[in-house]
Amino acid sequence: MSPVPRAPSKLKRILAGVLLGLLLLQLLSFFFGLLVPLNRIMTLWGKSVDERLALLAPTDAAIKRVSNQLPLDARVYLEDPEATTHKHSVYYFFPRYLTISMTSSNYEGIYDTWNEKPTTEWLLANGFTHVLDYKERRLTLVRPDSPQP
Repeated sequence: MSPVPRAPSKLKRILAGVLLGLLLLQLLSFFFGLLVPLNRIMTLWGKSVDERLALLAPTDAAIKRVSNQLPLDARVYLEDPEATTHKHSVYYFFPRYLTISMTSSNYEGIYDTWNEKPTTEWLLANGFTHVLDYKERRLTLVRPDSPQP
């Protein structure tokens, strides 16, 4: 006589259903999670590097636009810098000369206490051609007859 197959217990059926549901949830999470980078790629598709930079990092795009307006031999004094804007300015303004200090002091880590405001005479004496003020968001050309920035 052959053994009679036993029906799976109710607990095993519930456990199998839960495991199947978790597997489906995992698969759906993978595919919906994959849509995020695919949507990002689709929004950036066919755009120029400058347009992509403007979408992903607007501050960097603004700094790059300002740097493109300056000649390569410009000497720029940066007023009211922050750590990130200063470091990004150094990157995008290269090979132009940049400084944030009149005394060659190291401002690393103390950007919030930055307080050096040079006079037009000092800027001219040291050969600076432009002043970029981050707080007021303006670029000023240094001229002998211009008011103090």
